[in-house]
Amino acid sequence: MVPDAPPDRGRLLDADEVAREIFCGKVTARWVTRNVQAGKVKLGHVKRAWWEADVRSWLARRTAEAP
Repeated sequence: MVPDAPPDRGRLLDADEVAREIFCGKVTARWVTRNVQAGKVKLGHVKRAWWEADVRSWLARRTAEAP
């Protein structure tokens, strides 16, 4: 019996990549580290990364909720 494959969550991005690619450079890597919790993965004592699909869906939800 083969287990199901995990869901495709896209690429694993660091804070600089999230700021540059998803937010088009309008925020800093520091802002991403402090404010984006969706898809955050702890890779070591200090290193963090984010799943691309999780961040994009979080951003879409936040945008839809905005007045």
